[in-house]
Amino acid sequence: VIVGELALTLATMGERGRRTSVFVTCDHGRGEDFRHHGARWPESSRVFLVAAGGSIPARGVARGSAEHRLRDIAPTIRALLSLPPDRSPLAGSPIEALLPERERTLAP
Repeated sequence: VIVGELALTLATMGERGRRTSVFVTCDHGRGEDFRHHGARWPESSRVFLVAAGGSIPARGVARGSAEHRLRDIAPTIRALLSLPPDRSPLAGSPIEALLPERERTLAP
């Protein structure tokens, strides 16, 4: 509901709303029973990511062919904003599927 309200608000903001990208995820997944997480529930290591708007290509529901980590979200946003990459050894990598063609060629 809240993401829908956010989308409706952005739609009323003209160009500024069209240029805005929205990322929604969580810090960890859940076990099959949707109550537990941690090492005893390996399926809880997977999380969802909703990324839409701005220059993110509209693709509908997509499953990436590469495995990504939460640490890949910040480099993706940096690439979308044309900021230099974080060279820290702990920094992730941009999620290529979320980048327009022009940023894909610039990603490290």
